[in-house]
Amino acid sequence: MENVPSFLIIFNIAAATFPRFASGVGLVWAVGRVFYQIGYGTKGPSGRANGSRISGVAAVILVFSLQFLC
Repeated sequence: MENVPSFLIIFNIAAATFPRFASGVGLVWAVGRVFYQIGYGTKGPSGRANGSRISGVAAVILVFSLQFLC
């Protein structure tokens, strides 16, 4: 939950300029969070790694997309 506010800020800034791209990346981020929760619920703390990677990559892609705004 600590990553949600920063992601939403980055997402909203990117969506103002690149709405389709940001929507796609936001969907990937949301799917990653679902995998995170499913993995954590079934395998415990070690099962959350794949979902964390997916959502982390999506967040990093949005951060790098902000370089086109400046």
